Amino acid sequence: MRPFLVSATILTPCVLLLVACGPYGDGAYSSQQHNKSVQRTIAGMRTATDQTVRGENLAGAALIAVLSGRTMVKRYEGFPNGRKGEFVTYRYFAANGTLQVVDNWTNPSGSKPRGDWWKVEGHRVCILNRGFSETPSCYRVARARDGALQWYIDNPGGDYHGLYSIEAKEWIEGPPPVVQSVLGS
Repeated sequence: MRPFLVSATILTPCVLLLVACGPYGDGAYSSQQHNKSVQRTIAGMRTATDQTVRGENLAGAALIAVLSGRTMVKRYEGFPNGRKGEFVTYRYFAANGTLQVVDNWTNPSGSKPRGDWWKVEGHRVCILNRGFSETPSCYRVARARDGALQWYIDNPGGDYHGLYSIEAKEWIEGPPPVVQSVLGS
């Protein structure tokens, strides 16, 4: 009976190691969970795209005119880290092509500029927001009947291409207001 107990004691950690760490390990599990989350997001965005009546597409000078010198305001019911409260972002499309991104979480007014920019390329607007990604994101923008701007992802070949991303109803003429971070309070 004793040899069996010794063998079981030695085997148990090995079995646990195979279940927890191998053959693919925690990294593979994490990757699988991320992929499932991405697929749920895509499905939700696809549903929103299918259920949204697309407005009039904007391009060229009309698209520049609707963005230039204005700040898009987006309000959310919680912060990206799950903290409760109103998370507010401001994206200022300066006439000179710079993009100023301000929020009340990690990027308050007075934050060091990052070299963000925006530009219109025919039927789409491309944005570099380094707080989000080092790769520009491009969108097609449509004006809904109620005046809101509908942003659709324009990334041919990408998983999100053509999907409805955001609706912007709230705008400020000129740059964003001075905003403090909730992290400092």
